[in-house]
Amino acid sequence: MKLKDQVDIDATPEQAWPFLADPVIQAAWNPKIVSIDRAHDGPVLAGETFTMVATMNDKKTASRVEVADVVPQQRLIFRHHVEESKMAQVVTETYTLSSKGSGARVRHTIDLSQTSIPLLVRPIIWLVMTFGKPTGPQPLGKLKALIESEVSA
Repeated sequence: MKLKDQVDIDATPEQAWPFLADPVIQAAWNPKIVSIDRAHDGPVLAGETFTMVATMNDKKTASRVEVADVVPQQRLIFRHHVEESKMAQVVTETYTLSSKGSGARVRHTIDLSQTSIPLLVRPIIWLVMTFGKPTGPQPLGKLKALIESEVSA
């Protein structure tokens, strides 16, 4: 099961890239991120691993994050390895940047196919994510606002 979202931003892919490629900056626009523990600062490198604590289902969950792929200003793939209960789970998170007119489009995909979410529950999650109405500011909306405020400053 894949969850997908996208946002168009009044900034170039080059201007938007640092906001995606640095997990510490991601924490500024993604309220689910509680903490990041990395060996260095700045944009991630392919093959790098770090620890992230995020809220999922109203509880804090730690994951070992592997940076699976980096194509600067184009694509970034994280694999979150979550060791919960007796079953290891992998959540693959992909950000894709492309030009959209004079700005950029950010596509965000979360692949939950390697998790222990029961098969009967997956269609319900998909329906809610596809047709449900978000409550409060969504992460990509916060990303858009942050980038546009920084670029126009």
